[in-house]
Amino acid sequence: MIKDNKGQLSVEYLLIFLISILILIAITLPTLEFGINNALDMMNIIKTKSEIVKITETINTIYSNCIGSKKTVIIDIPKDTTLYFSSNNVYFDYLLSDGNIRRVYLNCDCSDLTNTITLSKGINKINVEWSANNDKIEVKCI
Repeated sequence: MIKDNKGQLSVEYLLIFLISILILIAITLPTLEFGINNALDMMNIIKTKSEIVKITETINTIYSNCIGSKKTVIIDIPKDTTLYFSSNNVYFDYLLSDGNIRRVYLNCDCSDLTNTITLSKGINKINVEWSANNDKIEVKCI
């Protein structure tokens, strides 16, 4: 009777190949997760910033049109955000997936803005008004 040992050798090669793939997955999976989280954070920051640009452009329009101007803008925010108005800046803080906070600044022409508004995730209506009986531009979430 002839004994065939080739089957045993194939099983050993398959086992080595399987262990190699498991090691490769263990090394690349955390790196891949880190990259995906960073990409999602940057995508949400860019989307939030582009929506906030609509507010700053509206503020600039109202500021250039003088007293009595009013405009409503609708924005879609991917995450709850608080907007801070300080002199010629509008900024918001974004909590990254790794726990750090990224502050994003935008410029506007109006220097007398000093309020804060909180925007909820999803669609928000923002009213920008420079009423005749007020000497400041008011930005409100309605």
